[in-house]
Amino acid sequence: MRSAALVLLALLLAAPVASADEVVAYRGETPILRSQLAGDTPAVDRLFELTVAPALKDYLTAHRADWEPDEATQQRAEAALRRSLACLPYATPEYDLPGVARFSANALISGVQMQRFIHRRFGGGRLLTPNRGVPLVGALAFDANNRLVRQLEQDGAFRILDPTLHAQVFAILGDAEQGTLVPESEAAALLDPDKVFTTCPPASPTPTS
Repeated sequence: MRSAALVLLALLLAAPVASADEVVAYRGETPILRSQLAGDTPAVDRLFELTVAPALKDYLTAHRADWEPDEATQQRAEAALRRSLACLPYATPEYDLPGVARFSANALISGVQMQRFIHRRFGGGRLLTPNRGVPLVGALAFDANNRLVRQLEQDGAFRILDPTLHAQVFAILGDAEQGTLVPESEAAALLDPDKVFTTCPPASPTPTS
Protein backbone atom coordinates (compact mmCIF):
# COMPACT_ATOMS: atom_id res chain seq x y z
CA MET A 1 0.00 0.00 0.00
CA ARG A 2 2.83 2.34 0.88
CA SER A 3 4.48 1.96 -2.55
CA ALA A 4 1.14 2.53 -4.26
CA ALA A 5 0.64 5.73 -2.29
CA LEU A 6 4.09 6.94 -3.25
CA VAL A 7 3.38 6.26 -6.92
CA LEU A 8 0.10 8.17 -6.68
CA LEU A 9 1.84 11.09 -4.99
CA ALA A 10 4.52 11.16 -7.67
CA LEU A 11 1.86 11.25 -10.37
CA LEU A 12 0.07 14.14 -8.67
CA LEU A 13 3.29 16.12 -8.34
CA ALA A 14 4.53 15.43 -11.85
CA ALA A 15 4.41 18.28 -14.38
CA PRO A 16 1.48 17.96 -16.79
CA VAL A 17 2.32 16.46 -20.16
CA ALA A 18 1.65 18.82 -23.04
CA SER A 19 -1.11 17.65 -25.31
CA ALA A 20 -0.52 17.64 -29.05
CA ASP A 21 -3.84 19.46 -29.48
CA GLU A 22 -3.65 22.00 -26.66
CA VAL A 23 -4.04 25.67 -27.54
CA VAL A 24 -0.63 27.35 -27.35
CA ALA A 25 -1.51 30.71 -28.87
CA TYR A 26 -4.17 32.82 -30.53
CA ARG A 27 -4.05 34.83 -33.73
CA GLY A 28 -6.79 37.32 -32.93
CA GLU A 29 -9.58 35.00 -31.84
CA THR A 30 -8.31 32.02 -33.82
CA PRO A 31 -6.68 29.34 -31.63
CA ILE A 32 -3.36 27.81 -32.66
CA LEU A 33 -2.83 24.22 -31.56
CA ARG A 34 0.45 22.61 -30.64
CA SER A 35 -0.13 20.06 -33.39
CA GLN A 36 0.02 22.92 -35.93
CA LEU A 37 3.63 23.51 -34.95
CA ALA A 38 4.74 19.99 -35.83
CA GLY A 39 6.89 19.38 -38.90
CA ASP A 40 10.34 20.07 -40.25
CA THR A 41 10.22 23.78 -39.37
CA PRO A 42 11.21 24.54 -35.74
CA ALA A 43 8.11 25.10 -33.59
CA VAL A 44 9.11 28.64 -32.65
CA ASP A 45 9.60 29.63 -36.30
CA ARG A 46 6.26 28.11 -37.25
CA LEU A 47 4.57 29.93 -34.38
CA PHE A 48 6.18 33.19 -35.48
CA GLU A 49 4.72 32.63 -38.96
CA LEU A 50 1.26 32.04 -37.48
CA THR A 51 1.20 34.94 -35.02
CA VAL A 52 3.70 37.77 -35.33
CA ALA A 53 4.16 37.75 -39.11
CA PRO A 54 0.45 38.07 -40.04
CA ALA A 55 -0.10 40.64 -37.26
CA LEU A 56 2.69 42.79 -38.69
CA LYS A 57 1.37 42.34 -42.22
CA ASP A 58 -2.14 43.39 -41.21
CA TYR A 59 -0.86 46.46 -39.39
CA LEU A 60 1.37 47.60 -42.24
CA THR A 61 -1.37 46.95 -44.79
CA ALA A 62 -3.77 49.06 -42.76
CA HIS A 63 -1.20 51.89 -42.73
CA ARG A 64 0.01 51.44 -46.30
CA ALA A 65 -0.79 55.05 -47.18
CA ASP A 66 1.78 56.20 -44.60
CA TRP A 67 4.75 54.45 -46.20
CA GLU A 68 4.02 53.11 -49.68
CA PRO A 69 5.99 54.96 -52.40
CA ASP A 70 3.98 56.82 -55.00
CA GLU A 71 4.48 56.39 -58.74
CA ALA A 72 6.97 59.24 -59.03
CA THR A 73 9.09 57.79 -56.23
CA GLN A 74 9.01 54.36 -57.85
CA GLN A 75 10.22 55.83 -61.14
CA ARG A 76 13.07 57.68 -59.42
CA ALA A 77 14.01 54.49 -57.59
CA GLU A 78 14.15 52.50 -60.81
CA ALA A 79 16.33 55.13 -62.47
CA ALA A 80 18.63 55.17 -59.42
CA LEU A 81 18.89 51.38 -59.48
CA ARG A 82 19.92 51.42 -63.14
CA ARG A 83 22.58 54.04 -62.42
CA SER A 84 23.83 51.94 -59.53
CA LEU A 85 24.00 48.80 -61.68
CA ALA A 86 26.02 50.70 -64.27
CA CYS A 87 28.71 51.23 -61.63
CA LEU A 88 29.29 47.51 -61.18
CA PRO A 89 32.34 45.97 -62.84
CA TYR A 90 30.25 43.10 -64.20
CA ALA A 91 27.13 42.72 -66.34
CA THR A 92 23.68 42.27 -64.76
CA PRO A 93 21.53 40.97 -67.63
CA GLU A 94 18.86 39.68 -65.24
CA TYR A 95 17.75 43.28 -64.69
CA ASP A 96 17.10 43.69 -68.41
CA LEU A 97 14.13 41.32 -68.17
CA PRO A 98 10.74 43.09 -68.35
CA GLY A 99 9.73 44.51 -64.98
CA VAL A 100 12.65 43.08 -63.00
CA ALA A 101 14.43 46.39 -62.39
CA ARG A 102 11.18 48.13 -61.46
CA PHE A 103 10.14 45.32 -59.11
CA SER A 104 13.56 45.27 -57.41
CA ALA A 105 13.72 49.04 -57.07
CA ASN A 106 10.20 49.21 -55.69
CA ALA A 107 10.93 46.46 -53.15
CA LEU A 108 13.99 48.33 -51.90
CA ILE A 109 12.38 51.76 -51.73
CA SER A 110 9.25 50.33 -50.10
CA GLY A 111 11.35 48.60 -47.47
CA VAL A 112 13.21 51.78 -46.59
CA GLN A 113 10.05 53.88 -46.38
CA MET A 114 8.31 51.19 -44.32
CA GLN A 115 11.14 51.04 -41.81
CA ARG A 116 11.27 54.84 -41.64
CA PHE A 117 7.54 54.87 -40.86
CA ILE A 118 7.96 52.26 -38.09
CA HIS A 119 11.00 54.07 -36.69
CA ARG A 120 9.15 57.36 -36.47
CA ARG A 121 5.85 55.90 -35.23
CA PHE A 122 7.34 53.69 -32.51
CA GLY A 123 9.89 55.78 -30.74
CA GLY A 124 13.02 55.59 -32.86
CA GLY A 125 16.00 53.78 -31.37
CA ARG A 126 18.76 51.62 -32.79
CA LEU A 127 18.82 50.17 -36.29
CA LEU A 128 20.14 46.87 -37.56
CA THR A 129 22.14 46.97 -40.79
CA PRO A 130 22.06 43.51 -42.40
CA ASN A 131 25.18 41.64 -43.41
CA ARG A 132 25.06 41.55 -47.21
CA GLY A 133 27.44 41.65 -50.09
CA VAL A 134 25.98 44.63 -51.95
CA PRO A 135 26.42 47.99 -50.17
CA LEU A 136 22.88 49.35 -50.25
CA VAL A 137 21.41 51.93 -47.89
CA GLY A 138 18.67 50.63 -45.65
CA ALA A 139 18.23 49.07 -42.23
CA LEU A 140 15.75 47.44 -39.88
CA ALA A 141 14.29 49.75 -37.25
CA PHE A 142 15.38 47.29 -34.55
CA ASP A 143 14.03 48.83 -31.35
CA ALA A 144 10.95 50.32 -33.01
CA ASN A 145 9.97 46.98 -34.56
CA ASN A 146 10.19 45.33 -31.14
CA ARG A 147 7.93 48.02 -29.69
CA LEU A 148 5.50 47.55 -32.56
CA VAL A 149 5.25 43.80 -31.98
CA ARG A 150 4.71 44.28 -28.24
CA GLN A 151 2.02 46.85 -29.00
CA LEU A 152 0.29 44.39 -31.32
CA GLU A 153 0.44 41.80 -28.55
CA GLN A 154 -1.10 44.24 -26.06
CA ASP A 155 -3.83 45.10 -28.57
CA GLY A 156 -4.75 41.42 -28.90
CA ALA A 157 -3.53 40.86 -32.45
CA PHE A 158 -1.92 37.69 -31.10
CA ARG A 159 -1.40 35.92 -27.78
CA ILE A 160 1.14 33.23 -26.96
CA LEU A 161 0.03 31.18 -23.98
CA ASP A 162 2.99 28.82 -23.74
CA PRO A 163 5.63 30.74 -21.72
CA THR A 164 8.56 28.88 -23.27
CA LEU A 165 7.37 29.57 -26.82
CA HIS A 166 6.60 33.17 -25.88
CA ALA A 167 10.16 33.68 -24.69
CA GLN A 168 11.57 32.01 -27.80
CA VAL A 169 9.50 34.16 -30.18
CA PHE A 170 10.66 37.37 -28.53
CA ALA A 171 14.22 36.08 -28.50
CA ILE A 172 13.97 35.98 -32.31
CA LEU A 173 12.92 39.63 -32.30
CA GLY A 174 15.87 40.50 -30.09
CA ASP A 175 18.43 38.62 -32.17
CA ALA A 176 20.92 41.05 -33.64
CA GLU A 177 23.48 38.49 -34.82
CA GLN A 178 22.42 38.75 -38.47
CA GLY A 179 23.67 42.29 -38.77
CA THR A 180 25.24 45.24 -36.99
CA LEU A 181 23.41 47.47 -34.52
CA VAL A 182 23.94 51.15 -35.19
CA PRO A 183 22.81 54.16 -33.14
CA GLU A 184 19.71 56.21 -33.83
CA SER A 185 21.90 59.04 -35.04
CA GLU A 186 22.39 57.12 -38.31
CA ALA A 187 18.67 56.74 -38.98
CA ALA A 188 18.35 59.87 -41.13
CA ALA A 189 20.93 58.58 -43.60
CA LEU A 190 20.02 54.87 -43.54
CA LEU A 191 16.30 55.50 -43.91
CA ASP A 192 16.54 58.24 -46.52
CA PRO A 193 14.66 57.08 -49.66
CA ASP A 194 16.84 59.34 -51.80
CA LYS A 195 19.95 57.42 -50.74
CA VAL A 196 18.76 53.85 -51.20
CA PHE A 197 21.12 53.03 -54.04
CA THR A 198 24.85 53.37 -54.28
CA THR A 199 26.33 55.96 -56.59
CA CYS A 200 29.37 55.46 -58.75
CA PRO A 201 32.61 56.40 -57.02
CA PRO A 202 34.56 59.19 -58.66
CA ALA A 203 36.70 57.93 -61.48
CA SER A 204 40.37 57.58 -60.70
CA PRO A 205 42.48 60.06 -62.63
CA THR A 206 44.24 58.57 -65.59
CA PRO A 207 47.98 58.50 -64.88
CA THR A 208 50.01 60.66 -67.19
CA SER A 209 53.30 59.50 -68.59
